[in-house]
Amino acid sequence: MTELVRLDAANCGLSGEIPPELGNLANLDTLFLYENGLAGGIPPELGWLRSLSSLDLSENALTGEIPATFAALKNLTLLQLFLNELRGSIPELVGDLPSLEVLQLSQNNFTGGIPRRLGRNGRLQVVHLSLNRLTGTLPPDLCAGGKLETLMAFGNFLFGSIPESLGKCEALSRIHLGDNFLNGSIPNGLFELPNLVRVQLQDNLLSGSFPAVAKCRH
Repeated sequence: MTELVRLDAANCGLSGEIPPELGNLANLDTLFLYENGLAGGIPPELGWLRSLSSLDLSENALTGEIPATFAALKNLTLLQLFLNELRGSIPELVGDLPSLEVLQLSQNNFTGGIPRRLGRNGRLQVVHLSLNRLTGTLPPDLCAGGKLETLMAFGNFLFGSIPESLGKCEALSRIHLGDNFLNGSIPNGLFELPNLVRVQLQDNLLSGSFPAVAKCRH
């Protein structure tokens, strides 16, 4: 079993807790356990999987916090934990994962702020943090690498302004920050981004004039 590189047991009707012994699969690259009935906490032993690039434990009934041992997952590109009952703050270690491209933590009970270092790795493309209980402001470096395509953080308690840097994020195609307490103006340049197809900012406290919109191409 130590040579196993992929374990996909998604949508299999599994129940009980995630076995901590999975952390002994040193060569595991992919672990998919989504759409089951798994409960309990996420085993800290999963942080021993130094070769892991894709982890999806979404759509279960997992509780507790994201283990601190996940800081060692330097090869992780995809982390999906949405539709669980996870709580606590989103740890800063998430912002320090150098290979992370997709982060999906929606529909949990996370509190506290969004990690300030999130996006600084330069590879982040997709961020889904919606329908939690997050507070604080949006980090200014979410698009530091220029690759951010999707930003979803609606249905939280975020405040402060929308970072001006998002108005320069040319890869951005979808942004949904509705149902928060964001204030200030909409960043200049947001509606001139070449790949933008959907913007949702409803039910906030925004003010100021509407930014310029790029002319339609004929």
